[in-house]
Amino acid sequence: MSAEHAIEPASLAQAKVSPRAAEAPKAVKAARPQAPAAVLVLSYARVVPFVATALIIALSSPSSAATSALAAEMAYGAVLLSFLGGARWGAAIRTGGEQIRFRPLALLLLPTLFSWCVIFMAPKVALAALMAGFLLLALAERLSARQDHGHEWRGGLEVALTILTEMALGASLAALFFA
Repeated sequence: MSAEHAIEPASLAQAKVSPRAAEAPKAVKAARPQAPAAVLVLSYARVVPFVATALIIALSSPSSAATSALAAEMAYGAVLLSFLGGARWGAAIRTGGEQIRFRPLALLLLPTLFSWCVIFMAPKVALAALMAGFLLLALAERLSARQDHGHEWRGGLEVALTILTEMALGASLAALFFA
């Protein structure tokens, strides 16, 4: 076959696909919006301290390094949970206008108050409490993401981050029980 009559594989594939089918991937992509790259990178970066401290605890428990890592993990977890609650508070105030009501704002203060209590808990209880706190906050985020038509990717991202956070905290908790 001469070079002028050769059929390229890409053109052969395009010839067999109807125009409607060729547009399907675009429709699927539009139906599943992605978070901006900066949001993805920074969101997943928040899990790094949990993974690092969980590894230190699992690999060196019982030791002073594991004790220090545990204290760091508890403090970081409390700070992050408080921060995430505060971010939701700020978003509620920014978008609430004159319709801001007491009860929703009071509920958004709970992660901060809960985090403060975690600092005073025994390590095993604190890790379990942080796991519950992140799970509840992700559930609240998932419910609010259904109502937020501007950032549909938020709920899915929060689920992924919560799974990673729960796994790291759970690994630390398991290491404490089996040390």
